[in-house]
Amino acid sequence: MLFVAFLKSIPGQYKEAIKSLKHHKVPEGIEVVQFIGTFGKYDGVILFNAVNESDAAEFTIQFRDHMDVTTALACSIDDLRWTM
Repeated sequence: MLFVAFLKSIPGQYKEAIKSLKHHKVPEGIEVVQFIGTFGKYDGVILFNAVNESDAAEFTIQFRDHMDVTTALACSIDDLRWTM
């Protein structure tokens, strides 16, 4: 399953948030496709594969002390039934 995690640092926690991004841990069963820093609403985005939602949550929970994390299930636009 493909997931996207949107990361936004908590006010006053920016330095700690950056440290957690640079020194993240990837548990077994997680494959990081892309891990990028962004300018704008979010400070980082992670595109990753996980076997299930539980494993995805276990991976992203490591960032919660210094960041607000929003995770979404992702899929190819071609897989969406309402597209032509």
